[in-house]
Amino acid sequence: MSALQAWAHRAASGFRIVGQETLHAHCREVEQICLGERHWSPAIAAAADALHGLALRYAAGDLPVTGADRP
Repeated sequence: MSALQAWAHRAASGFRIVGQETLHAHCREVEQICLGERHWSPAIAAAADALHGLALRYAAGDLPVTGADRP
């Protein structure tokens, strides 16, 4: 769980740099859920699955740039 929290924290910064606010927000959500739980939980699993799906869409080019300073 701490590895997921650490990855989500680092990935959030990268997604913000490339203007992907949707993924940035989901990474922060996963990070906060992990910080608030002592053990793996259904909430962590659901948030991680949602983040995984979004990351796959982004990798496939199927998730638009969502930053406020982007067209």
